[in-house]
Amino acid sequence: MAEFRNIRNVQQIPESPPAYVCELELRLAGADWAPAEYCARPGGGGICDAVVAAIEAGNYEGEITPWDPGPEPVPQSISAVQFRVQASRAGILDQIEAIIADPQTPDEVQVAWVHAREFDRASPTIEALRQHPSIALTAEQVDDLFRAAAAIVV
Repeated sequence: MAEFRNIRNVQQIPESPPAYVCELELRLAGADWAPAEYCARPGGGGICDAVVAAIEAGNYEGEITPWDPGPEPVPQSISAVQFRVQASRAGILDQIEAIIADPQTPDEVQVAWVHAREFDRASPTIEALRQHPSIALTAEQVDDLFRAAAAIVV
């Protein structure tokens, strides 16, 4: 039988009835107490219902805050058209085109820019463009560009 204690950092998921994400200490049969992140939904049975009941009875540390799922995952790849449209929207397409036209830009970057149908987030081409001094984007900025580009329907 599972046991729990020390519920904290409770976040309420906007569902009806509300569900909760929290941190707690959990002990499974025959095991030691261990920290865990837990998602409890009413009617989930067993320990889920017990955790929900404890939270609703006020048996937790801190305050209940709205659930924050964090940023959207970064797509592994996007189409070349999506990348170009988002680069244009971000105001960096002209800079990228200038980098591609520069004779010092490696051949593989130039060929990939002209002929690729899609760009992988981890590709050497994207990394070379990201690190170029005329753009100098952070990894997070490129992640945001990929997220926004993935939403573009062409």
